[in-house]
Amino acid sequence: MRTAQDTQCGWSRTNGTAMPNPVSYRCCPPIRRIVCTASLTTASFVNSMRWRGANRFTLHPQDAQTRGIADGDTVRVWNHRGQILAGAVVTEGIRPGVICIHEGAWPDLEVSAGGICKNGAVNVLTKDLPSSRLGNGCAGNTALAWIEKYTGPSLTLTAFNPPASP
Repeated sequence: MRTAQDTQCGWSRTNGTAMPNPVSYRCCPPIRRIVCTASLTTASFVNSMRWRGANRFTLHPQDAQTRGIADGDTVRVWNHRGQILAGAVVTEGIRPGVICIHEGAWPDLEVSAGGICKNGAVNVLTKDLPSSRLGNGCAGNTALAWIEKYTGPSLTLTAFNPPASP
């Protein structure tokens, strides 16, 4: 027989924290993107907010300095679920220990580079499990991740290339 406690929210262990000093990642809707985020990803005003064609993220100067990241650097954001590349925007407008990545980027995985998403699609970092059986809410807008300045090979963004003709 089920009890009320079976459906209550509860604490669950965070996965993927074997390395020290993760940052708390938040998924943020971009400014001026009002309707379905993925459907407007090729709009001119959205492109004006991108960094070298790909997604960008914000971080506090303290976190940037600790990790040797400067404004405009290409940064690798990763956890045990996946990894993305994004452009760093260093600002006092976010708390230390937290990064904000805009949602809605189309996946653009580079198999030769370990499956890294060149376009910064944040869903590769988040889990797809609901918050609880009672709430059944989305727990996908937050995760723990690590950040470092990207020093890998130069990768070409292909998310917006049309499919090959048959």
